Amino acid sequence: MQRFPFWLIAFPLSLFALASCDKEDAPVPPVTAQFQPGKGVFVTNEGTFGAGNAEIGYYDFDQLAYAGGLFQQINGRPLGDVAQSMTLIGDEGFIVVNNASTIEIVDLSDLSSSGQMGFPSPRYLLPIDDQKAYVTDLSASAIFVVDLEAREASSTIPTQGWTEEMVRIGDEVFVSQRFTEWVYVIDTQSDQITDSIQLKIDPSALAVDQEQKLWVFCGTDYNTFEPGSLYRIDPASRQILKEYPFDDLDIGVWPRLKTTPAGDSLYVNMGDLLKMPIDAAELPAPWVEAGGRMFYGMEVDPMTGWVYVGDAIDFQQRGQVYIYRPDGSLVQSFQAGVSPNGFWFY
Repeated sequence: MQRFPFWLIAFPLSLFALASCDKEDAPVPPVTAQFQPGKGVFVTNEGTFGAGNAEIGYYDFDQLAYAGGLFQQINGRPLGDVAQSMTLIGDEGFIVVNNASTIEIVDLSDLSSSGQMGFPSPRYLLPIDDQKAYVTDLSASAIFVVDLEAREASSTIPTQGWTEEMVRIGDEVFVSQRFTEWVYVIDTQSDQITDSIQLKIDPSALAVDQEQKLWVFCGTDYNTFEPGSLYRIDPASRQILKEYPFDDLDIGVWPRLKTTPAGDSLYVNMGDLLKMPIDAAELPAPWVEAGGRMFYGMEVDPMTGWVYVGDAIDFQQRGQVYIYRPDGSLVQSFQAGVSPNGFWFY
């Protein structure tokens, strides 16, 4: 494990004692912590593939400070290999640990583990109601239907390969299928694929705007070397309302789409960061230029509208997080864990 500094950070109801460790260090005894809704944001640090150094951090709004390595500090064991994503449902967090074939379930009040679910190579979890969720998977050629009470898969929805992001619009869920031309449409009542939308190759990131229109980011076709496009789609008719073709093949390390809290504008991470109204005639100039940074995770604070962006740097060393106001000015930056790929507001 990479060595981290340690310090004490005072939170409203507790102190975090953060200790560093090497492979040769003795196991660190668990510590206690307390988190309150509206007081901060959890950060998933993916880690380096195969190194088993994924971790969860927390940025405290009142203290303006970041604490890292919390899962291991609180639970006395590592989180695992590749923290892909995290979903917050009520008072529980579902941490998708992709290369460990696990979804770790934690109590959000103290980040203590309350259970695990196993999957071949999970990517994202989307709650459908209080009892049911869907889980996409890299290698299973299926989407898993999960019984949240039993904490296990109850059935599967067959697919043709790697399924990625999901968004819900009404009673339907739209799912991107990587390295194909398809976005699947799932009926949440029957848990069946009922339709599909054909686009350019490699749909990945998805978003929904204030008019309940679907946005899809399609990447580069490396067979034909054709640049990708950003699409706005009517989810009811499945028709493309607007296509924004990319000028070149360079779309950054991992595309992200997020909306403003009002849903009237879209943030796009495609190397540089773009900000565009949902009725834009064309892709805009960069809102924030990468300037050599490896922009990775991105999320919008639903309360302030501030944009949190992770810089993976080289996917080996600890990354950096930048917080931007809607006008593009920098609020603050802080050092996170290795490959910060997501921000989950509690």
